[in-house]
Amino acid sequence: MTKRRDNKKDGAYAVSKNAGLGSAVGGFFLSAKGFLLPVVLTAVLLAVGSFHPSPPSAAQRITGLENIIKCPVCDNISIAQSDAAIASQLRATVAKWVREGKSDSWIENAVVAKFGSNELLLPRNNLFFVVPAVLIGIAAVLLLFYYRRHTRSYKKLLTEKESK
Repeated sequence: MTKRRDNKKDGAYAVSKNAGLGSAVGGFFLSAKGFLLPVVLTAVLLAVGSFHPSPPSAAQRITGLENIIKCPVCDNISIAQSDAAIASQLRATVAKWVREGKSDSWIENAVVAKFGSNELLLPRNNLFFVVPAVLIGIAAVLLLFYYRRHTRSYKKLLTEKESK
C-alpha cells in the first residue's frame, strides 16, 4: 500500500491499494508482450553464448607465445622484442614446437623448465587475479550493509514523523 496526498485543504491522506510499482510490473509480465520478452531475451542470450570463435592460427599462437616468453639475457623484454642471438633461437624453437602441434601450456612449461620460473611475462599465480575480485566483493557487501542500515533508520525516522 502506498499513501498519496489528496488536494484537500486539511492535508488528509488517502490510501491507494493498487498504486504500487509491483502491480504494474506484474501486470506487464502477465500480458502477451510480457511473456514474449523473456522468451526473446533467452533466445538471444543462448544464440550469443553458443558463438565460439575459431581457434587461433599457428602464426597467431607463435606471436602470442613470443610476446609472453621473456628473453633469457635481456631485462624484462620478450623474445619478440629482443635482438639477442638466444632470443632468435628461442623464437625458432617456439615456432617449431607450434608446427609440431605442442600446446601453449606445454611450450610455456618447457621454457620454464629450461630457463627458470621467471621466464614468462605473465603471472603464474592466479592470486594476482583473485585478490582484486575478492576486494571488490567485500566492498559491495559493505556498501549493501551500509545502505540497508541507513534505509532502516530513514524509514524509522519517517514513521516517527508520521506518528506525531
